[in-house]
Amino acid sequence: MSANLSSVSTQITPTHVEALPEVVNSTFEERWAAWAARGAAHDLAFRRRVKIAVPILAVVAAVVYFLLVR
Repeated sequence: MSANLSSVSTQITPTHVEALPEVVNSTFEERWAAWAARGAAHDLAFRRRVKIAVPILAVVAAVVYFLLVR
């Protein structure tokens, strides 16, 4: 088998290089606080769903266990 080698440089360069986005009127601390707030909101919503789902699943599991063992 022969390898096809071209005379083009083998150095791989990206076809486009985007500049880093400029931070517009926000600091790292502000962005971090916003990210933390979104995480806290998600955490509260998840805990709320779990508080509802766990008792329902426990009752369903108890009924299924009772029906299978009986």
